[in-house]
Amino acid sequence: MKRISLLLLCVMLMMSCLNVHATEETVEGKYRIEVDRTANITYVYEKTNDDWKCIREMACSTGRPGRETPTGTYEIWSHINKGGWYAMRNGTYGLYNIGISIGRGYTFTSVCYASTKDYQPIGQQMDDLGKSVSNGSIRLSLVDARWMYKNISDGTEVKIY
Repeated sequence: MKRISLLLLCVMLMMSCLNVHATEETVEGKYRIEVDRTANITYVYEKTNDDWKCIREMACSTGRPGRETPTGTYEIWSHINKGGWYAMRNGTYGLYNIGISIGRGYTFTSVCYASTKDYQPIGQQMDDLGKSVSNGSIRLSLVDARWMYKNISDGTEVKIY
């Protein structure tokens, strides 16, 4: 009787592991991101059943002339520095950086800060959302960058056009 109980317990544990794995697979591919460089808007789509529905529309800043954000289809490949301060190429800092598979240095990030000591964006950073002014990264408001960092998983498709 003890062997049958132990065998049943093992089978139940294996089944619960299979169910967890199946749940993880359904979460994968839950979101898709599109970035419109002309309008400087980032769209997040959520998959429900077989349909994609736009659930978030965010003003962003993409690359300025000569430093354009590359177009194409990529994926999220890394959540950088646990969401903390990240030194950018131009000597400024960003928060909630998410690497894009374009190549080194291309990220979704917050607007730029001069110092890690306060949360005051540099000059016109918030007013620059909606304009092509970055070095190629996709800048978002702090609230939107945090939402992306917390909700978008590695492997999520990113289409930039």
